[in-house]
Amino acid sequence: MGERAVRPYNSNSMKHLFSSFAIAAGIIFIQPCLAQTVYPVDDQATAYPLKTQISPTQIRAFEQVFQFGKFDPQKAIALRAKLQPLADVNDPVAAYWLAKTYDWYEFGIGKDSDRPMALKWYRRAAELNYLPAIQFLYHSYRWGFMGIKADYTESAKWLHKSLEVSAGKAKSDILLEFARYSNPNTSNSDVSFPSIPRNITAHLNYLQQAYSLNPKNTSVSDYYGSSLYDAKRYAEALKVWQDSNNPYTWKKVGEMYEQGIGTAPNIPQALFWYKKMAIEGKQHENELNPISRYGKREIYRLVCLKKITPQQATPPYTPEDYQGEFRSWADDKCNFNNAG
Repeated sequence: MGERAVRPYNSNSMKHLFSSFAIAAGIIFIQPCLAQTVYPVDDQATAYPLKTQISPTQIRAFEQVFQFGKFDPQKAIALRAKLQPLADVNDPVAAYWLAKTYDWYEFGIGKDSDRPMALKWYRRAAELNYLPAIQFLYHSYRWGFMGIKADYTESAKWLHKSLEVSAGKAKSDILLEFARYSNPNTSNSDVSFPSIPRNITAHLNYLQQAYSLNPKNTSVSDYYGSSLYDAKRYAEALKVWQDSNNPYTWKKVGEMYEQGIGTAPNIPQALFWYKKMAIEGKQHENELNPISRYGKREIYRLVCLKKITPQQATPPYTPEDYQGEFRSWADDKCNFNNAG
């Protein structure tokens, strides 16, 4: 996040604007924020520039106050006094962090008496189009955070608002939420939003948008590719999985080339992707997903089935490794026994 100079807060020039609301035609309107400093924010749509007198450096300092295991209520209360004047003149960032000085539920010490003030300032920040506050309200009403009762209508309202004001990777993540709610093939959860159509067309459209914004996000590319595959749009699924360079989909790409799904059968291409798993997978794997080992097993299976030669399987093939890691654990049809 870039940082620009922050104009000093001038309390004398602001005294006459400390009233946060104006009544017009019976409707409450929020006055424009006095702060004119605009910071470039990757997650915020350009149509909703962030006007605030809180600098990115200050935000990082606020985050330190609310660290798990290090939260100090007295520091939060001291911060509250500093944020209040800015929140009163509709600085959205100040309003959001002011809300957090009342919201201690995530630390297990939340007070019901503080909940109205926390919600007031979260809502103020959200109404001023500050994305973190909007997303907080979406999740809070969706799951009943902060001791409030779940309200799906209110949750959907803030979910749609978050899509409107977001950009880039944040928008991609939010579209992924829409995709989950619109998936007709799963129950998704115990809730559906009437404002989000549940059909395959809407589902794939949300995923396509999410993918176009962040194709390197493994969750997005995996989900989009899987949904295209389930819809029998195999060629498109292959392209998504292949172009995303998602290490968790390399095996599926190899299988599609091997079996001729969405493309003509191509053993050399299948071998390429299995080798990619075996060699490059080491950079991405963990104990639960040993990608390199899975890739090596696919290569050894091709050797066992005589689809490739041992020479083509090098690297990682060696006769000793092949015998110890695969052949002694494979059945007569070259199916690897997971007991190994």
